[in-house]
Amino acid sequence: MQVQDRIGPGTLSKLVADELASGSVQQIDMDTYRHVSELISRIRNEEYDGVEAKMKDSLLSIVTEMAVLLVEARMSKSPKPGAPDYKHLLNEEKRVLDFQDDAQSAHAAVLSAVLEGKPKVLETISERHKKKMALVVMREGADAQVGSDLREYGPYAEYDVACLPLENASALEAKGSATKLRWADYVHST
Repeated sequence: MQVQDRIGPGTLSKLVADELASGSVQQIDMDTYRHVSELISRIRNEEYDGVEAKMKDSLLSIVTEMAVLLVEARMSKSPKPGAPDYKHLLNEEKRVLDFQDDAQSAHAAVLSAVLEGKPKVLETISERHKKKMALVVMREGADAQVGSDLREYGPYAEYDVACLPLENASALEAKGSATKLRWADYVHST
């Protein structure tokens, strides 16, 4: 079976309906999001004129809305490890839950340090954040600049990869000059 035959608008519609009707995460193919992404890419890249172009745009809009519904429906159930339907989560969904757990832990650590009167813990958290680095891909050239750590970075050409202080990387990303890459997505454990 060819990849393009694996999922279409009708199949996606059924997946969404089944997921919305269920109180627990449904078991679906582990490559579902990749196939949905390929479907969207295929529709987006088709070229038509006139009425056919309007139909393509409408179909693209419907398919992307269904994709959002599928992801949101599944993630809203957010089962924890050990829950019976946790095994039905796709790897991409488990990755999101990992980030949510990290964020909740960081939030709890800050709140605990504030409420328990531990300024040294807050100082440590702050210092670690200031030293945090981020990997970025430049979307356009950039002149040399002084980072928040007072070290000089650059200059960079379009598509250069750079490791910058998080504060600077975030500012470049906000301007649209760079795209942050997530370290954990590229680190391979042995």
